[in-house]
Amino acid sequence: MLENKFFEYELKLIPKEITQIKLLASLKNDTIEDLITTITSALGISDTYELKSLDAEALTDVYHDTDQLTLYNEGNCLRVRHSGKETKITAKVNRGILDGEFKRDEYSTTCNQTELQRHINENFVDFTRTKFPHLSGKSINPIIIVKNSRRLFYMQPKFASKDSDSFKAMLSFDMFTFINAKTGKSSCEMYELEIEALNEKTIKHMPILSKHIRTVVPDCTPSFYSKYERGIQIFKLDRSKAVQWFNNWPVSASYNWIMFALALIAIAIGVVALLK
Repeated sequence: MLENKFFEYELKLIPKEITQIKLLASLKNDTIEDLITTITSALGISDTYELKSLDAEALTDVYHDTDQLTLYNEGNCLRVRHSGKETKITAKVNRGILDGEFKRDEYSTTCNQTELQRHINENFVDFTRTKFPHLSGKSINPIIIVKNSRRLFYMQPKFASKDSDSFKAMLSFDMFTFINAKTGKSSCEMYELEIEALNEKTIKHMPILSKHIRTVVPDCTPSFYSKYERGIQIFKLDRSKAVQWFNNWPVSASYNWIMFALALIAIAIGVVALLK
């Protein structure tokens, strides 16, 4: 049974190389104030917003999909997140992506290892039945694993009111690597800044904040892809059907080689005709 439904509104940003160097230097020297200064300067919000450092998190996210990458092609995802002793399964349904702003419906449930194994064995039927009915009966397997070291910050205006409906957001600095779940191959470390709205007023304000960062600040660029989508693209798993068809020739060798031979004969006939 799905426990929580949540409308997620995130702004995803990729810091440029010089900013990445500054961020990593602040972490290496264990100077949180320098890290906060670097982040707020990179985003151009140092005069208007303040960050309060929260705990760091070590996350392991396992993204599941069909072998045909059905969820990836729809802009959706099914994620199993391991954080400390907690395991959470989340389905994210895409509602729109524009200029690094991600709008998604989230449906999640926490579970223990026994319950997780049941979900896996049943191909996550509790999720597919209600959120992805077109996947019912299809095999769903691990595709991309993300190992993420996350630094969290509470974000609010410098002169925030005590009103419970004031701007409130969570900012995270993510340092992560992708792992191909089938081959075990890893990517290099990558970096991302995320700002997630925590209430309705912040959701309404996010387009303004996003526009400011895009137009005023050159040190970060919007990310147009989720982590799952980036992982798929890094390992080139989203090959075209034509490429997949070519690589699958050995599966139906007799038919494909006959078609290949006929194509060569047709080309030869055409060349001979041109030479006459």
